[in-house]
Amino acid sequence: MNCYKCATPVPDNARFCSTCGTDVSGETHRHSGATLAMEGDPQLFAKLQAELGTDFVLERELGRGGMAVVYLGKDAHLNRKAAVKVLPPELTYGGGGSMIERFKREAQTAAKLDHPNIIPVFRVSTGGKLFWYVMKYLDGEALNDILEREGQLAVERTVDIVGQVGAALDYAHQNQVVHRDVKPANVLVDRKGWCTVTDFGIAKALDANTLTASGSIIGTPYYMSPEQCKGKKVGPAADQYSLAVMTYQMLGGH
Repeated sequence: MNCYKCATPVPDNARFCSTCGTDVSGETHRHSGATLAMEGDPQLFAKLQAELGTDFVLERELGRGGMAVVYLGKDAHLNRKAAVKVLPPELTYGGGGSMIERFKREAQTAAKLDHPNIIPVFRVSTGGKLFWYVMKYLDGEALNDILEREGQLAVERTVDIVGQVGAALDYAHQNQVVHRDVKPANVLVDRKGWCTVTDFGIAKALDANTLTASGSIIGTPYYMSPEQCKGKKVGPAADQYSLAVMTYQMLGGH
Protein backbone atom coordinates (compact mmCIF):
# COMPACT_ATOMS: atom_id res chain seq x y z
CA MET A 1 0.00 0.00 0.00
CA ASN A 2 0.97 3.66 -0.26
CA CYS A 3 0.98 6.36 2.41
CA TYR A 4 -2.26 8.31 1.98
CA LYS A 5 -0.46 11.57 2.78
CA CYS A 6 2.72 11.47 0.65
CA ALA A 7 2.12 8.35 -1.53
CA THR A 8 5.35 6.65 -0.42
CA PRO A 9 5.11 2.82 -0.73
CA VAL A 10 4.93 1.20 2.72
CA PRO A 11 4.74 -2.45 3.80
CA ASP A 12 1.26 -3.79 4.54
CA ASN A 13 2.10 -4.27 8.22
CA ALA A 14 3.79 -0.87 8.66
CA ARG A 15 2.59 1.44 11.38
CA PHE A 16 4.24 4.62 10.07
CA CYS A 17 5.33 6.03 6.71
CA SER A 18 9.14 6.10 6.60
CA THR A 19 9.12 9.38 4.67
CA CYS A 20 6.64 11.68 6.40
CA GLY A 21 5.95 9.77 9.62
CA THR A 22 2.20 9.59 9.09
CA ASP A 23 0.35 6.83 10.94
CA VAL A 24 -0.73 4.49 8.12
CA SER A 25 -2.56 2.00 10.30
CA GLY A 26 -5.29 1.98 12.91
CA GLU A 27 -7.76 4.85 13.22
CA THR A 28 -5.91 7.29 10.99
CA HIS A 29 -5.52 4.82 8.13
CA ARG A 30 -9.07 3.58 8.36
CA HIS A 31 -10.32 7.10 7.91
CA SER A 32 -7.87 8.22 5.24
CA GLY A 33 -10.74 8.28 2.78
CA ALA A 34 -12.50 10.80 4.97
CA THR A 35 -9.37 12.92 5.13
CA LEU A 36 -9.17 13.01 1.35
CA ALA A 37 -12.88 13.61 1.03
CA MET A 38 -12.83 16.68 3.22
CA GLU A 39 -10.52 18.41 0.75
CA GLY A 40 -13.41 18.49 -1.67
CA ASP A 41 -15.96 19.83 0.83
CA PRO A 42 -16.76 23.41 -0.19
CA GLN A 43 -19.29 23.65 2.61
CA LEU A 44 -16.85 23.32 5.50
CA PHE A 45 -15.88 27.00 5.25
CA ALA A 46 -19.54 28.05 5.41
CA LYS A 47 -20.36 25.62 8.22
CA LEU A 48 -17.49 26.89 10.33
CA GLN A 49 -18.34 30.53 9.67
CA ALA A 50 -21.92 29.88 10.77
CA GLU A 51 -20.71 28.49 14.11
CA LEU A 52 -18.23 31.31 14.65
CA GLY A 53 -20.98 33.86 14.13
CA THR A 54 -19.91 37.48 13.83
CA ASP A 55 -17.07 37.29 16.36
CA PHE A 56 -14.58 35.90 13.85
CA VAL A 57 -14.67 36.35 10.08
CA LEU A 58 -12.95 33.67 8.01
CA GLU A 59 -10.79 34.77 5.07
CA ARG A 60 -9.10 31.74 3.52
CA GLU A 61 -7.61 28.32 4.15
CA LEU A 62 -4.06 28.27 5.51
CA GLY A 63 -3.38 24.55 5.43
CA ARG A 64 -4.61 21.07 6.27
CA GLY A 65 -3.25 17.85 7.67
CA GLY A 66 -4.45 14.36 8.45
CA MET A 67 -6.62 15.56 11.33
CA ALA A 68 -7.72 19.15 10.79
CA VAL A 69 -8.01 22.19 8.55
CA VAL A 70 -6.69 25.62 9.54
CA TYR A 71 -8.24 28.86 8.30
CA LEU A 72 -7.09 32.45 8.52
CA GLY A 73 -9.66 34.59 10.27
CA LYS A 74 -10.10 38.01 11.80
CA ASP A 75 -11.29 38.88 15.30
CA ALA A 76 -14.07 41.33 14.54
CA HIS A 77 -13.95 42.91 18.00
CA LEU A 78 -10.19 43.31 18.45
CA ASN A 79 -9.36 43.77 14.76
CA ARG A 80 -6.55 41.19 14.77
CA LYS A 81 -5.78 38.12 12.71
CA ALA A 82 -6.44 34.67 14.15
CA ALA A 83 -6.07 31.07 13.05
CA VAL A 84 -9.06 28.74 13.36
CA LYS A 85 -8.41 25.01 13.50
CA VAL A 86 -11.38 22.74 12.82
CA LEU A 87 -12.00 19.00 12.84
CA PRO A 88 -14.14 18.27 9.73
CA PRO A 89 -17.49 16.45 10.11
CA GLU A 90 -16.15 13.36 8.30
CA LEU A 91 -13.65 12.82 11.09
CA THR A 92 -15.85 14.17 13.87
CA TYR A 93 -18.57 11.56 13.38
CA GLY A 94 -16.58 8.80 11.70
CA GLY A 95 -13.66 8.36 14.04
CA GLY A 96 -15.29 6.44 16.84
CA GLY A 97 -14.61 9.26 19.29
CA SER A 98 -10.80 9.02 19.25
CA MET A 99 -10.32 11.94 16.87
CA ILE A 100 -12.66 14.12 18.93
CA GLU A 101 -10.86 13.31 22.17
CA ARG A 102 -7.43 14.00 20.65
CA PHE A 103 -8.62 17.29 19.18
CA LYS A 104 -10.22 18.38 22.46
CA ARG A 105 -7.07 17.50 24.37
CA GLU A 106 -4.92 19.53 21.99
CA ALA A 107 -7.07 22.61 22.56
CA GLN A 108 -7.29 22.14 26.32
CA THR A 109 -3.57 21.45 26.72
CA ALA A 110 -2.47 24.44 24.65
CA ALA A 111 -5.01 26.70 26.37
CA LYS A 112 -3.65 26.03 29.84
CA LEU A 113 -0.01 26.64 28.89
CA ASP A 114 0.82 30.35 29.04
CA HIS A 115 4.31 30.83 27.62
CA PRO A 116 5.65 33.19 24.92
CA ASN A 117 7.04 30.25 22.92
CA ILE A 118 3.82 28.20 23.01
CA ILE A 119 0.96 29.13 20.71
CA PRO A 120 -1.88 30.73 22.70
CA VAL A 121 -5.50 29.60 22.32
CA PHE A 122 -8.21 32.27 22.40
CA ARG A 123 -11.45 30.29 22.23
CA VAL A 124 -12.72 26.71 22.04
CA SER A 125 -15.99 25.49 20.50
CA THR A 126 -18.87 25.27 22.95
CA GLY A 127 -20.68 22.21 21.64
CA GLY A 128 -21.95 22.97 18.14
CA LYS A 129 -21.85 20.61 15.17
CA LEU A 130 -18.13 21.20 14.62
CA PHE A 131 -15.14 20.96 16.93
CA TRP A 132 -12.83 23.96 16.53
CA TYR A 133 -10.63 26.37 18.41
CA VAL A 134 -9.22 29.81 17.70
CA MET A 135 -5.54 30.50 18.27
CA LYS A 136 -3.05 33.26 17.59
CA TYR A 137 -2.12 33.71 13.95
CA LEU A 138 1.63 33.42 13.44
CA ASP A 139 3.10 35.11 10.38
CA GLY A 140 6.00 32.76 9.74
CA GLU A 141 6.87 29.32 8.43
CA ALA A 142 7.47 25.88 9.87
CA LEU A 143 11.05 24.97 10.71
CA ASN A 144 10.85 21.91 8.46
CA ASP A 145 10.14 24.17 5.46
CA ILE A 146 13.17 26.27 6.39
CA LEU A 147 15.34 23.16 6.60
CA GLU A 148 14.09 21.88 3.26
CA ARG A 149 15.03 25.18 1.67
CA GLU A 150 18.32 25.91 3.43
CA GLY A 151 19.59 22.45 4.36
CA GLN A 152 21.84 23.32 7.28
CA LEU A 153 21.56 26.19 9.73
CA ALA A 154 24.37 28.20 11.28
CA VAL A 155 25.42 27.25 14.80
CA GLU A 156 24.30 30.58 16.24
CA ARG A 157 20.85 30.29 14.64
CA THR A 158 20.50 26.70 15.78
CA VAL A 159 21.39 27.62 19.35
CA ASP A 160 18.79 30.40 19.31
CA ILE A 161 16.04 28.08 18.04
CA VAL A 162 16.95 25.29 20.46
CA GLY A 163 16.97 27.76 23.35
CA GLN A 164 13.46 28.98 22.56
CA VAL A 165 11.99 25.53 21.95
CA GLY A 166 13.75 24.24 25.05
CA ALA A 167 12.25 27.04 27.14
CA ALA A 168 8.76 26.15 25.89
CA LEU A 169 9.24 22.46 26.66
CA ASP A 170 10.73 23.21 30.08
CA TYR A 171 7.65 25.27 30.91
CA ALA A 172 5.35 22.49 29.68
CA HIS A 173 7.24 19.91 31.73
CA GLN A 174 6.99 22.08 34.84
CA ASN A 175 3.24 22.05 34.27
CA GLN A 176 3.23 18.25 33.98
CA VAL A 177 2.76 18.13 30.19
CA VAL A 178 4.92 16.12 27.76
CA HIS A 179 4.54 17.17 24.12
CA ARG A 180 5.51 13.75 22.61
CA ASP A 181 5.79 15.01 19.02
CA VAL A 182 8.64 17.52 19.00
CA LYS A 183 9.83 17.96 15.40
CA PRO A 184 10.59 20.80 12.95
CA ALA A 185 7.06 20.72 11.52
CA ASN A 186 5.70 21.69 14.95
CA VAL A 187 7.96 24.73 15.37
CA LEU A 188 6.93 27.96 13.66
CA VAL A 189 9.53 30.68 13.09
CA ASP A 190 8.54 34.28 12.30
CA ARG A 191 10.52 36.82 10.31
CA LYS A 192 12.36 38.05 13.40
CA GLY A 193 13.40 34.54 14.40
CA TRP A 194 10.86 34.09 17.18
CA CYS A 195 9.91 30.43 17.63
CA THR A 196 6.56 29.03 18.70
CA VAL A 197 5.84 25.39 19.53
CA THR A 198 2.53 24.11 18.16
CA ASP A 199 0.43 20.94 17.86
CA PHE A 200 -0.18 19.49 21.29
CA GLY A 201 -2.48 16.90 19.70
CA ILE A 202 -0.72 13.94 21.30
CA ALA A 203 0.61 15.74 24.36
CA LYS A 204 0.06 13.86 27.60
CA ALA A 205 -0.49 15.17 31.08
CA LEU A 206 1.78 13.21 33.40
CA ASP A 207 -1.03 12.76 35.90
CA ALA A 208 -3.69 11.72 33.35
CA ASN A 209 -4.57 8.45 31.66
CA THR A 210 -3.40 8.11 28.08
CA LEU A 211 -5.92 7.86 25.25
CA THR A 212 -3.88 5.16 23.54
CA ALA A 213 -3.87 1.51 24.45
CA SER A 214 -1.06 0.09 26.54
CA GLY A 215 2.01 -0.58 24.43
CA SER A 216 0.84 1.54 21.50
CA ILE A 217 3.21 3.89 19.69
CA ILE A 218 2.34 7.49 18.92
CA GLY A 219 4.58 10.21 17.52
CA THR A 220 6.84 10.74 14.48
CA PRO A 221 9.38 7.89 14.11
CA TYR A 222 12.48 9.88 13.12
CA TYR A 223 12.30 12.01 16.28
CA MET A 224 10.96 9.50 18.80
CA SER A 225 12.93 8.42 21.86
CA PRO A 226 13.72 4.71 22.34
CA GLU A 227 11.16 4.31 25.12
CA GLN A 228 8.52 5.97 22.97
CA CYS A 229 9.32 3.65 20.04
CA LYS A 230 8.79 0.69 22.35
CA GLY A 231 5.42 2.00 23.52
CA LYS A 232 6.69 2.47 27.06
CA LYS A 233 5.81 5.24 29.49
CA VAL A 234 7.35 8.56 28.49
CA GLY A 235 8.41 11.59 30.49
CA PRO A 236 10.15 14.91 29.83
CA ALA A 237 13.28 13.07 28.67
CA ALA A 238 11.38 11.92 25.56
CA ASP A 239 10.91 15.54 24.48
CA GLN A 240 14.56 16.28 25.22
CA TYR A 241 15.61 13.37 23.02
CA SER A 242 13.40 14.62 20.16
CA LEU A 243 14.82 18.12 20.53
CA ALA A 244 18.33 16.68 20.32
CA VAL A 245 17.48 14.86 17.08
CA MET A 246 16.04 18.12 15.72
CA THR A 247 19.23 19.92 16.72
CA TYR A 248 21.33 17.33 14.90
CA GLN A 249 19.24 17.84 11.80
CA MET A 250 19.66 21.62 11.92
CA LEU A 251 23.43 21.32 12.27
CA GLY A 252 24.00 18.31 10.03
CA GLY A 253 21.46 18.97 7.32
CA HIS A 254 19.90 15.50 7.51
